[in-house]
Amino acid sequence: MRAIMEKLHRHFNISVAEADDDAHPTQAELTVVAVARTRREARETLARVVDAVSAHPRAELMSHAILEV
Repeated sequence: MRAIMEKLHRHFNISVAEADDDAHPTQAELTVVAVARTRREARETLARVVDAVSAHPRAELMSHAILEV
């Protein structure tokens, strides 16, 4: 998981953290944060992160949500 998180961080310039590392040994919940000049840019970056995780051969995206604060 650490390798996937580091790759996402480097490629998209985002913050990534494992939200609940005790849930299940084969599952992880990631929290991703993006800061941008506009909402649209931030949402586009997060959408690309979702696509990248979905395409990763060692990951299976179970669900995702994009929230604004």
